[in-house]
Amino acid sequence: MPRELKSAEEIQAEVRRLLHETEAVRHDKAEIGVPAVTALAELDATGCNWSMMYFRNARGYSNECAWAIMQVQTKCNLRDD
Repeated sequence: MPRELKSAEEIQAEVRRLLHETEAVRHDKAEIGVPAVTALAELDATGCNWSMMYFRNARGYSNECAWAIMQVQTKCNLRDD
């Protein structure tokens, strides 16, 4: 299935939504800062053209952050604006 093209802000918002809906983050009422989307010069091995790094206040939630990114990367690519 082809990926939807979305703006950096839309991708960031979707990662934020998924992350803050995870059981661990909800349970702890954690507020994790989601970084801006970084455009990749070339597609990665999965065909994705963006990445994210350096979440704020994410200590102990690395699995949840990785999961949220992976979920969005499988369905969205960064649109050229």
